[in-house]
Amino acid sequence: MPLLKILSQQKPLFDSARLNGLGVIISAVTVSLAIFAPGHTLKNIDYEEVFAVVERTRPELIALALLVVIISYASLTVCDLFALRRRRVRALSSEADTGSRQQNAARQKARSPVLIPSKPEISTPAN
Repeated sequence: MPLLKILSQQKPLFDSARLNGLGVIISAVTVSLAIFAPGHTLKNIDYEEVFAVVERTRPELIALALLVVIISYASLTVCDLFALRRRRVRALSSEADTGSRQQNAARQKARSPVLIPSKPEISTPAN
């Protein structure tokens, strides 16, 4: 059997079903940790002490802390939006450069028999 045909028949190590399953497991673990950790931490908090510290803190410092948190979340959101926009522009430009997805699929189908012959060629030894 030609090597290309053997390689084409092997299943990939990380096919999409395995990756989707792995992603679901990682997401479930992340969500469970995100729920467990704050819940476990909040059990041991003395709320009277927290309110006493907040009352002693100057309002300007609390406002400054809130402003820093708002700015950091806003900057992360803007970075995510730029990344999504860049990804969308790249996808559209690559399709514009190479044609539509249907045209690319048709070209790939036309080339596949050349790369991977469907019937193995049997050569007879020359005497």
